Amino acid sequence: MISRRSFLKAVSASVALTTASRRLLSWADEAVEVPGKEGLIVRSARFLDLEMPPEFFDSWITPVPHFFVRNHMHEPNTLGPS
Repeated sequence: MISRRSFLKAVSASVALTTASRRLLSWADEAVEVPGKEGLIVRSARFLDLEMPPEFFDSWITPVPHFFVRNHMHEPNTLGPS
């Protein structure tokens, strides 16, 4: 049989873990919009990773603005003369 003390420790630990995880994952609720790619699913904003949502699959032809975007490195902000 579990003691009252063990039960209270387990409950308080689970409440603390749930509260901490909600605070850590609160950034996931923020919507990120990329100019020119409105409506696409943002998988990663650090290395740009965008996907077309299922509701855009209504034709055999994919419009250019709905193409997916995959970058594996950071994009430069400006390009200097070379």
